[in-house]
Amino acid sequence: MTSRGDDARDWVPFGWQGISALVPDDWSLAEIAGDFQSGRLRLDDADMTRLWVKWSSSQVDFEKELDRYLANLSKKARKGTTVTTRKGLRIISRRRKPDKRIIGFEWESSGPTGHVLAQGCAWRCRTCKRTVVSQVMALPSEDIEALAHRVLDSMQDHDLQGRHTWALYGLVVSMPKEFSLQRQELMSYYMELAFTSGKQTIRVERWGMASMLLADKSLAEWARENNKKRKDVSLEMEPQSASGHDGLALVGHTRRPLQGFRTGARRLVGLKPAQDFFGQVWHCPASNRIYGVEGAGFADAALVREVSESIVCHR
Repeated sequence: MTSRGDDARDWVPFGWQGISALVPDDWSLAEIAGDFQSGRLRLDDADMTRLWVKWSSSQVDFEKELDRYLANLSKKARKGTTVTTRKGLRIISRRRKPDKRIIGFEWESSGPTGHVLAQGCAWRCRTCKRTVVSQVMALPSEDIEALAHRVLDSMQDHDLQGRHTWALYGLVVSMPKEFSLQRQELMSYYMELAFTSGKQTIRVERWGMASMLLADKSLAEWARENNKKRKDVSLEMEPQSASGHDGLALVGHTRRPLQGFRTGARRLVGLKPAQDFFGQVWHCPASNRIYGVEGAGFADAALVREVSESIVCHR
C-alpha cells in the first residue's frame, strides 16, 4: 500500500441514517445494518477497514459500553496478537459538539496479521438522544491522529436544518428528516434509495455506465423504455434541465385501488386525473451517470425539485 499524506487525499461526504462525515474518496461502504434507531456501518478501502460506526437510541451507559468494547478487543484477538487500549483522549474539539459528552479512545494491535492503529470517540447526544461509537483505523505509516481528527470532527449524528445527508457510491442527496428509508438497492451499476413520510414517497436512483445505456438512444428514449412496464403510475415526460444538465421532467398520477373508477368518473365530467406524481431525470456526462428523483403523493413538484437540486452528481 502506498502511504498518502492527509493533504494528498480527496475528501467526499458520506451519509447514512443520519450519520454523516467527510471521508477520503477511496473509502466505500462495506457493511450496513439496522435503521435510524439502532445500527452500524463500516467503510473499507482496498486494503483494510477504515471507519466503523455503531449507534443506538436506547438509554445505555455509553462509558460502560466502551469499556466492554475495549476489553473484548483483547479477548477476541487472534493468537500471538497483542492489543493495547487507552481511553480519555481528546480526539476532537468538544466546543464544536457542545450537545455531547465525548470520551476519546485509542487502541493498537500488533501480531501475525499486521500492525493497526485506531482512534475513536464515544458520545451521547442530547439533541437526537443517540449513543454513537465511532473509530478510524490506520497503518503505522499514516498519521492516525490527523486522520481520525478530521473524520470524527466532521461527523454528525442528526439532521442539520431539518435535513439528513445521504451520500455513498457517487450519490450525495439531502433529504427532509421526516422521510425514513424504506428500501435500498446498492450496486455499482444501479442504486436506489426509497423514502416515505406518511402517504408521500420519494425515490432517488443512480445508474452507472451511462455512456453504454445511451450508446444508441437519447435520454428520452431510454427513460420511456425504462418506465414503459410500470403499473404504479401513469406519467408523461417533457424536456427540462436538472442540476445544470439536459434532462426530463416527469409528471402524472399514481395508480391505486379504484383509481380506474375515479379516473373514469373525472373524465365523465371533463376533468383530467389529479396529478400527484412528479420527477426529474438527467444525464451527467462528467460522472458518466444518470440520476433520477421521483415523488408520489404530492400536490406539486416543489419538494421533489428541492431534493433533485440537492444532489451533487459530479465535482
